[in-house]
Amino acid sequence: MLETSANEIEALVERANALWMRAQRERTSRVELYAKLADRVRMERGPSMHRAREAGIALRTFTRDESRAAFASCPGLSNGAVDGAFSAGQRWVTAATPEPALVSGRRSDLDADLSLPSEVELLTWLRSSPSIAWVEAGTTTEVLIGPEGWVTARRRHRIWAMIRPDGDRLVAARGAPKWDEALQRCTAEYDPGGPTGASSSCSIACQTEAAAPIVNALVHRFHLSNAIGDLRVGPGWNVMDEPAHPAGLVGGVFDDAGFPTSPLKLSNGGALRTLEGTEGHLWRRSYREPPIPTPSNLIVGSRGLEEPEPCGFFARRCRVHHLTRAVWVLEFEPVGGGAPLFVRTSPERLIRACALGVGPARFTANGPCVPVMVFRGLQDENSPSA
Repeated sequence: MLETSANEIEALVERANALWMRAQRERTSRVELYAKLADRVRMERGPSMHRAREAGIALRTFTRDESRAAFASCPGLSNGAVDGAFSAGQRWVTAATPEPALVSGRRSDLDADLSLPSEVELLTWLRSSPSIAWVEAGTTTEVLIGPEGWVTARRRHRIWAMIRPDGDRLVAARGAPKWDEALQRCTAEYDPGGPTGASSSCSIACQTEAAAPIVNALVHRFHLSNAIGDLRVGPGWNVMDEPAHPAGLVGGVFDDAGFPTSPLKLSNGGALRTLEGTEGHLWRRSYREPPIPTPSNLIVGSRGLEEPEPCGFFARRCRVHHLTRAVWVLEFEPVGGGAPLFVRTSPERLIRACALGVGPARFTANGPCVPVMVFRGLQDENSPSA
């Protein structure tokens, strides 16, 4: 099993540089090379242990005027990976992101040296906590070499666990500085808090695991497009994108195109800001895809109250079904069990219904860091139960 020490980082940087030089010899145009190496280990009850390794490279070659970039990728970190990427044919010709200005040398954003947990450690964690169905730890290392030869290196340790006291719930946390501390942190935050009673109010209060998919859906619908117009939003829609948040599962101090990152206020309950074309917010969903405008660590603001006002429905989970671009159906699972609540709405109505966030915000396995979120008026247009 790979130990992600300083030596391993240097080995990957050296290997990526050799591949970049090979790619440069293959093309007269300017070349960017991205290399990724990910190792994971999972222990399930049984017990059953699984190990996995993923490695791959991505190449972007830029046109002479640097207005366009062609993209190719291939699994592996061998010379054949570069040859295979080029022989497969470059695709995804897109607008080229400008090269970061005044960048030279090497920049690093590395979680501390940390080996993946052993089989004994994984078994100990399962046996000490009957509510954990499985636990998985992983380390991802990424190296980016720009057309001028500058280098960025990033390493992230992450841990996930499936909790099953009353239904499946996935929790996650950054792994540094110790795996056992990270596991305790994310499983201790399993209970999302919030009220469990209901009133005759037409408001819907979403605990963190229910609010996270709504936040993801609304951000992708309205903050990744320049077609915002004069859209009105609810006073609770206070969203920040913080790529370098120290507890964030993704992101970092530079993005996947090499630009330095900084916090970006997407909404303060009023005007919206788009991520489209924003340097410092360009990320790759995998090595098989080029960097595109993408949210990283979404942070939803809270007014800090212990509990929201009385609500008619308290949701522990939510699934967002995109029937069409204009019609969404929200499937809410109630706290304490019972029949789900189905609400048919539009993205515009949903973002206007965001009334407030209350209580502490928590990072979720889905990504966003969210408090309990209250939506008002969504049931007015529906016969909600099914």
